[in-house]
Amino acid sequence: APEWANAGSLTALVSVPGTTPIQPQPRVLLTYDEHALYLAAELPLPKGSQPAAAVAAHDGSVWEDDAVELFVDPGRSRSEYFQFIANSAGARWDSRGRDGSWDAEWRSAATVNDGAWVVEIEVPFASIGKTPADGETWGVNVAWDRRTPAPLTASWGHVTEGLHQPSHFGQVRFAAKAPAVRPLGPNQLGEGAVQFIGDWRSAVPLDAHLQVVELTAE
Repeated sequence: APEWANAGSLTALVSVPGTTPIQPQPRVLLTYDEHALYLAAELPLPKGSQPAAAVAAHDGSVWEDDAVELFVDPGRSRSEYFQFIANSAGARWDSRGRDGSWDAEWRSAATVNDGAWVVEIEVPFASIGKTPADGETWGVNVAWDRRTPAPLTASWGHVTEGLHQPSHFGQVRFAAKAPAVRPLGPNQLGEGAVQFIGDWRSAVPLDAHLQVVELTAE
C-alpha cells in the first residue's frame, strides 16, 4: 500500500477548454514505489448528493459519469501514453492512446462520503512496460469529469485540444528522496485575491517559497 504521508499533490486544475482554475478544487495526491504509480483524489460534492455512476461495464463510457482520468506518458515522449479512468461504482476504462481495445492489470477503489467522493488508483509499472529511473521525468495528466452538480471537465495540464494531448501533459519527476510538497488551491478569496494552502514533509530542513507569475495574452 502507498504511503500517502509522503505523496506530492497536483493542484490548480483548470476548466477544459480554458485556463481558469475551477472552484472548488479537488485534492489530488500522487506517489510511487518500486512496483506501481498511485493516485488518490478527493472530489467535492454538494452536501447530501451522490456522484453520477450509471456506467458499470469495463471499457464503457466511464467519462460520462463523475470520474477521474489518469494519463501516463512514460519517459515524456509527448506521443505514446496510457489512459486510465475510474468512477465511484468501480467501473474502469483503459487505453493505449486512443486504442480502447488495450487492457491492463490495474486497480481502483472508491468511497462516497457526505460532501466528497474519494478514489484511489494503482497502476503497476509492469502493466505499461516501463519503470521510472530515479530522477526521470514522465508526462502525467489528471482530469476530473464532474457531472454533479453540473457538467465540467477539469485538467491539471493546460490542454488546448482536449485531454488526449500529451504535448500538454504536466511533468512528474520520480525522485526517491525528494520532500513531499502538497499545495492546495487556488481558493478564491475575493476580487483579485486567491489563497494557496498546503504542507510539506521532508527528512531534512526545507527552505520553500511560492512564486506567482502572471501570464498575459499578447
